[in-house]
Amino acid sequence: KTFQVTFNRDFKSVIENCARIPRGHDNSSWIIPEMVQAYIELNQQGHAISVEAWQNEKLVGGLYGVLFDDVFSGESMFFRKSEASKVCLVHMVEHLKEKGHEWMDIQMVTPLLEKFGGEYIPRKQYLDMLKERHGR
Repeated sequence: KTFQVTFNRDFKSVIENCARIPRGHDNSSWIIPEMVQAYIELNQQGHAISVEAWQNEKLVGGLYGVLFDDVFSGESMFFRKSEASKVCLVHMVEHLKEKGHEWMDIQMVTPLLEKFGGEYIPRKQYLDMLKERHGR
């Protein structure tokens, strides 16, 4: 109840905040400007989704991912207030459950995602899960 949560209210700000997070040894981000624009276009086409956490009308956390062929892949998340990205993650999971999803691709298992049940899936198992999700 600390945060107001929205979906796709400000996708651009979510991805821009995620792109500002330094990663790797050189403190750069893998989310380069061309990727930001591509993800914004995917969002406009309905293939990328964001969930935002707001406090006093200020964006304090968010996450975004891509939805193609009925498979959601989480891409990145950020927070400015403690717990904001976790709240966004929970809301995204609930949203996906409502749409019939039983799992989401988190791409890498971080300590945080592991606490939420994230686990490494071997490639063959993942490909089998994709086939099952697509009904093939």
